[in-house]
Amino acid sequence: MSNISEIRSVQEIKGSYILYLPKDWCSINKISKGSKVIIKGSRRRLMIEAADKGDETINLRIDNYDERSLRYSLISLYVLGYKNIRLESKRNIDLKTRREIRSILKFLRGYEIYEEGRNYVLIRESISRTDLEQLMRKEYNSLFFLLKLLRDEIEKKISKKDTDIEDIKQFTDLDLEELDSEIDIARLEIKRIYSKILTDLSIDPGIDPRILSNIVMISNILERIADHVVEALRIVMSKESFEFKSEKISETLDELDRASLVITSYLDKLLKEIFSTEVRKEFSEEEVSRIIKNLADIVETKKLFREKLREGLGGNPLFEYHITRVFDYLTDIAEYLMDIYTELIISRRI
Repeated sequence: MSNISEIRSVQEIKGSYILYLPKDWCSINKISKGSKVIIKGSRRRLMIEAADKGDETINLRIDNYDERSLRYSLISLYVLGYKNIRLESKRNIDLKTRREIRSILKFLRGYEIYEEGRNYVLIRESISRTDLEQLMRKEYNSLFFLLKLLRDEIEKKISKKDTDIEDIKQFTDLDLEELDSEIDIARLEIKRIYSKILTDLSIDPGIDPRILSNIVMISNILERIADHVVEALRIVMSKESFEFKSEKISETLDELDRASLVITSYLDKLLKEIFSTEVRKEFSEEEVSRIIKNLADIVETKKLFREKLREGLGGNPLFEYHITRVFDYLTDIAEYLMDIYTELIISRRI
């Protein structure tokens, strides 16, 4: 029995309400008299899970895997929240493959090689708890630093200041990649936490599921924005020159800055609201109404932003594409923030 979908009657015995658990489900999960279960409820939903889940090990046969497919398979298992992974081979695992595995694990924080044999490598989770708020802040702080850097480089191009090409190359190859990787890693960890929360009732994020799912979506979008900002930076920093119309591009960048500052402010405020353990003053309906209005203004300026951007460029469609996508994704975040702030108000009325 893999799935259960049925209606059962609640019994009353000596003043207490009793609901009988399905026998097949209890048998599969080794639940008998005296066993403990985890119970978690939210509004109209009540969930039950066996308290003793054991440490299941996932076996992955790697004989037919190349380096790229092994990398993405391990990333998938990481994101899905598995704690123990045993990589097996019919033959002895060579030194090159072991090095590849270690290289992949550097990208998956919280995983480490626990045990090795001639034809297997056992990977285990070494960190069981990660701060979701800290990861979100790390992700958006890195992104908005990239946005600031983009503006600085464009203004440098407008003023035609001489720039050391070697410094540009060094930043592009090292710091830029490092910032982009930090955002990627934070997003993977957030997805992993979310998967574990969905499959393990013993983990209590302390957040309404609707809000949590929107937070994860915002994390995904932040990573996509970073990809476009990085590509736009590469274009601006390249030796190939193209002209900006200084007044028009400045207006466009002002609009981009305004949107990013509003979103940063309300995202920061939101994280403090939903994660802080301190006693805090809850948002009033008037304050939420004002926040939603400001976020809606950003969404409504999408078309105007595109028009300003076209007027401010000297004919670089690829750069225009990346900046357009950056603003489009910012408006997507604004919409998700409106959903979350609306939920914060509605949930207090129920």
